[in-house]
Amino acid sequence: MPETGKSFVKKFVGFSMVTWVSFALRFITAPISTRLYVPEVLGKINIFNTYTNLFGILIMIGLDQAFARFYLERPNNRSIGYLFTFCFGITYTLLAAVVILSLPIKSFLSWELFEETDNLLLLLFFFSVFCTATLRYLNLSYRMEKNIKMYTIQGILMTLVSKVLYLGVGFWDPSYKPALIALTVSHFALAIIFLLIQHKRFEPIRSFDKSFASEMFKFALPLIPVSVLMWANHSIPQIVMQKTMDYHSIGIYTSAAALAAVINIIQAGFNTFWVPYTYENYKVQTGQFDKVHRYLVCVLALFALLLVLSQDIVFLLLGEKYRAAKSFFPFLILGPVCYIIGETTGLGINISKKTYFNLIVFGGSVFVNIVLCLVLRIPLGVSGIAIANATAGITAMLLKTYIGERYYHAVKSYRYLYITIFTIGASAFISLFVHLFYIKMALLLSLLILSFVFFRKEIKELINYALSFVHK
Repeated sequence: MPETGKSFVKKFVGFSMVTWVSFALRFITAPISTRLYVPEVLGKINIFNTYTNLFGILIMIGLDQAFARFYLERPNNRSIGYLFTFCFGITYTLLAAVVILSLPIKSFLSWELFEETDNLLLLLFFFSVFCTATLRYLNLSYRMEKNIKMYTIQGILMTLVSKVLYLGVGFWDPSYKPALIALTVSHFALAIIFLLIQHKRFEPIRSFDKSFASEMFKFALPLIPVSVLMWANHSIPQIVMQKTMDYHSIGIYTSAAALAAVINIIQAGFNTFWVPYTYENYKVQTGQFDKVHRYLVCVLALFALLLVLSQDIVFLLLGEKYRAAKSFFPFLILGPVCYIIGETTGLGINISKKTYFNLIVFGGSVFVNIVLCLVLRIPLGVSGIAIANATAGITAMLLKTYIGERYYHAVKSYRYLYITIFTIGASAFISLFVHLFYIKMALLLSLLILSFVFFRKEIKELINYALSFVHK
């Protein structure tokens, strides 16, 4: 049976808790971190994390997504323990192979990644890759079981480590290596702790199941280039700035992107629950997916526009050296907005198991991103990079919607999608090119009013949902 609206909203709120805590910590720590660390330092820390995420993707070879896809429908009716051991075993074996193969070229690799030769950086890097893969699998197991309590505990601890711990190091030494040591050691401790918590889930593989492995790899392997392209779509701006600009630009850009990620209050909670929800209900859903789509784009549009309207206040949180990012800040909101919309309109790609179509979706997006980054950075600087990234996000969403709807029709009307992208996109260009404060505010308020009028039905229904919870 498909879940009721109240059940969906309740679990959505539960899985959003980590994001709300992360949001609160980001706003608490932003005034400190951007005053402790200069943009160059934060730029180097973010580049380290960018490459860590890439290698984490490579060693998981798509098995993290296969882990989620087959968690409830395991090939050959294998146990959860078999699934755990298979995925972790393959991933750790690949990581060990990468480390061994890197030894003869460690100086070259260190220079290419971090633009300096340092064995300590490489050591921290590989430990971070281990943590990324481990915590990813463990996080997915809690998601698929809808274990809100353990998912929240793990997520909050990871957020505390990522957003708070390194600040203490900054008071002692505001350079990037001490911060990376603190972050890596603490993430490694978390990975070991949660491995021990879930260690009983693993079981020895006494006989290798070729059919099981074939089904897993058939789903996973096409996702390797897709995952790399998704990483590239997010990371191209930083790589372009590292190679053609400087770490100062990266620090400015990523600090603004961190503020824009407040939209993840909606995105992360939704995505966490949406994956298991769609796999459980796609065969029997009766219009619920369309309703979720309408509600989400409504909330996204209104929240994003309110965030743009309040950006002058928001940027007071950052140190003075980072406030130049305010002009292109709204463009950075479009990426996560387009991603979450695509999750509701492109269901058919994963449901039909035609995951190879994601190559077209993200390949097209990455192409747009690279071309526009290289072209627009010259006349517009970091603002041009932000515009390129926003355009790439829109491209991915449109392609995903077109292909996904061909195989599973989930959305009845696309006008909700179009009005959302139009209003947020218009607010971004207004913020960048309109410099007179009162004219800018008048135009932004007009867009907000337009959105309220357009989404008046959805707003009324969402208010009724909220009141039903209050009066329950």
